[in-house]
Amino acid sequence: MSGFDLPTTTQAQALAFPFKLSFKLIAISNQFELTDAQGNCVGYVKQPWTQIKEVVTVYSNADMNTVLHTIKADRIIDFGAKYAIANAQGFSLGVLEQYGMKSLLKAHFVLQTAGGAKFTISETNPWVKLLDSFVGQIPVIGWLTGYFLQPRYAVCNESGVECLEIKKQPSFFERSFQISSLTPQSAANEQTTLLACLMVILLEAKRG
Repeated sequence: MSGFDLPTTTQAQALAFPFKLSFKLIAISNQFELTDAQGNCVGYVKQPWTQIKEVVTVYSNADMNTVLHTIKADRIIDFGAKYAIANAQGFSLGVLEQYGMKSLLKAHFVLQTAGGAKFTISETNPWVKLLDSFVGQIPVIGWLTGYFLQPRYAVCNESGVECLEIKKQPSFFERSFQISSLTPQSAANEQTTLLACLMVILLEAKRG
C-alpha cells in the first residue's frame, strides 16, 4: 500500500504512476481494483447499488477490512453535486465539484484541495464519449466500441498545465482506464487528484 494511504498532507511519498483500474460492464455494483505501475493493489472500491446518496469508500484491498479514503456527495442527485474527499481519519483532502450545465455534453469538474490548489478535470474529446455511449448500446457492435473508442480526460492546474490524464483503454467486456502523470506535483496534490480521478471515472461510467 505504500504511496497511496498518506496520513497527512506533509508525510508523503511519490505515487507510482500510471495507475490502472477496470470493472465489468454487467455487474450488480461497480467494483474495481486500483493497481500501480508495478501491478500492486493500492486500493479497492465497491459501490452498493442500493445507496441513495453517493458515498465511495476506498479500501486497501478486496477484503474491505481497512478503509483508506472516503468520497461523499452533498446531495442525492449527481447533477452539480460536490464530493468531499477525506482520509480514513476524516481529514479533509479536498472537494470535487461537478459543473452541471458545462457537463451536459462535455464533462467538467473543479477540484479544490485542502492545501488551496485548484484543478479542472475535463473531457478532451466529448464526441468520442457520446459515440461510445450510443453505439455501446447496440448488441455485439457495442462491444467493439470499447476497443476502438477511448474517451480522454485532462487534469489541469490553475496555470492550465496538464498534470494528469485519464484515458479509457481498449477492452471488449469491461471498462478499463489508465491514470497517468504528465507533470510532477507535490505528493499531497497527486494523492488528492488521483482520488478525484477515481470519482470522475465512476460518475462518467454512469453516463455510459
